[in-house]
Amino acid sequence: EPVGTVAGTVSSPQLGALAGVLVTVTPGAFIGTTNASGAYSIGGVTVGAKTVALSNLPATCTDPGNQTATVSSGVTTTVNFTVTCAEPVGTVAGTVSSPQLGALSDVMVTVTPGPGTGTTDASGAYSISGVPVGSQTVALSNLPATCTNPGSQTATVSSGVPTTVNFTVSCTAPPQGYQYTATWGPISGGQVQLTLRID
Repeated sequence: EPVGTVAGTVSSPQLGALAGVLVTVTPGAFIGTTNASGAYSIGGVTVGAKTVALSNLPATCTDPGNQTATVSSGVTTTVNFTVTCAEPVGTVAGTVSSPQLGALSDVMVTVTPGPGTGTTDASGAYSISGVPVGSQTVALSNLPATCTNPGSQTATVSSGVPTTVNFTVSCTAPPQGYQYTATWGPISGGQVQLTLRID
């Protein structure tokens, strides 16, 4: 019986090449799997009109539907698929604290290229969801006046799991107690006057 080959690629504008996708050619039970570069090749396919379908797509991807192809003897029929997938996102979370002042609340945390901003709560914690996966820069703003910005940190965000980015901020500790000066007056009639002045 004359046979041909069905080959092509499965890729996504959002995720690039899709590996591990099952490609099924019917009628018949001709199955192939895409490799790391999204390519597949199924040999020994009987000639004639065939339907090519995908399965085992990543969870965030939408099946583009079947394609029809006519397989000819001894040649390769190319069937490529473009699959739309949701942009994978993750979460950046952590704490902002100072050895001198403890947890820092109301600090603005910005993730770029993001988009993503968050504000620390009373315990200095923040969480920013919907951050695209990949390398992100995390920076602080709106710090207390006595604090020095520690600069940004780079984080690699993964899909579905929180990426922890904690900041330790150096601040000037508030003065303990009050500064004061004491002035003794001259002794007069067995008494002395003490003047205390609080700055």
